Amino acid sequence: MNKLIHKSLIYLSLLVFFGCKNEPKNETLNLEEIRPKSNFKSRKNVKTRSIDSNEVSLLEYKNDSIDLKISRLVAKKNDNFLNRFPSKKNTLRTLFFKGKTIQIQHESYEYSDSIKMKNAFFNWLDCNGKECRCIKLYEETKIEPQNLLVITTGKSIDIIRSESPFKPEDWIDFIRFSKQNNEFSYIIFQKKNRNAQWFEFNNFELVPKKNK
Repeated sequence: MNKLIHKSLIYLSLLVFFGCKNEPKNETLNLEEIRPKSNFKSRKNVKTRSIDSNEVSLLEYKNDSIDLKISRLVAKKNDNFLNRFPSKKNTLRTLFFKGKTIQIQHESYEYSDSIKMKNAFFNWLDCNGKECRCIKLYEETKIEPQNLLVITTGKSIDIIRSESPFKPEDWIDFIRFSKQNNEFSYIIFQKKNRNAQWFEFNNFELVPKKNK
């Protein structure tokens, strides 16, 4: 009887041994094999290009609402009269147009408040040009020999000059969208060798200023 039990135990041990040996082994998953392949390139391989300040400035003249067709610009040192008065920012640029020989000079000033803007603007009227000639408010007189546009908002002054004709409405739109401002204090437009005219901006149109 004992021999029978002993044989049975041996038999069972053999069954367990071979049964375990035939079980499938647990496979270890390789995370690199199942992870989605990324197209990201190492920063070491990415070449960066420095952006010229003129390229950034050029973007100011291009947006979804107005494109002045300017192809390039050259920034200049601002030694003009209005530079004598404190401002938050001022620029002087010569603009070049696509496929044309037309050039425009854009002089721009931004002030912290309307008092500083008016102080600079009225000084510009009181001492205009090399001869420091006084121009009365709303006076229709020749200010400069070339085409001239002066636009002031509550906190800014922009002066556009060119030997070639240009549409003042284009620059009104530029100021409206670039400065997010529809309120204009003074607008002067003078065609080449003509007397200057003063305008108001009403209902999205330039309207001649009526002197009271």
